[in-house]
Amino acid sequence: MSIIIFGTAVAGFGSDIFVRHAWFTDFPWQVHFHAVVFTSWASLYVIQNWLVVDGHNIMLHRRLGWFGAGIATIMVPLGIAATLMAVARGGIAGIFPPGFFLAMDILGILGFAGLTFAAIRLRNYPGWHKRLMLCGTVLVIAPGMGRLMGMLPLDGLAPFAMFVAIMTYILIGIVFDLVAIRRIHPAY
Repeated sequence: MSIIIFGTAVAGFGSDIFVRHAWFTDFPWQVHFHAVVFTSWASLYVIQNWLVVDGHNIMLHRRLGWFGAGIATIMVPLGIAATLMAVARGGIAGIFPPGFFLAMDILGILGFAGLTFAAIRLRNYPGWHKRLMLCGTVLVIAPGMGRLMGMLPLDGLAPFAMFVAIMTYILIGIVFDLVAIRRIHPAY
């Protein structure tokens, strides 16, 4: 899932350059800083998942986790600031009305904050920790999903499509639980 999430983020945000024919210099420095911090999170999410697969290196996972907590702390105000700046400069995915985009992005980053910090708090409970991290991370790639959806003729269905896209990632986790542990973990 971490690789799929990372791929979605790269495809979604990379589409700004490929589909819209935008260039690196078309964005203010704050957007680039935002991109570096959020890409760091997505990259660390993949690394952290790899470290715990089959117990590769739990101690390094725990040490890097504190670095991740620092990144998450920076992401929250940075994400809100980037959203406000995107709305102000008209740089939002055209399929969403500005008010919807503003509300959903800010709620998404606040949801990320709540789920991620709950996951950190519950780090000694691996079942809760990994599922809350998954859910929180899915929320911060939603803007990338929105950019991918901008290539589809969704018209007024874009908000519903965004909900379905986010829930698809969560449902994959739920189905995995049903297959692997024969029940849905209460974290979902």
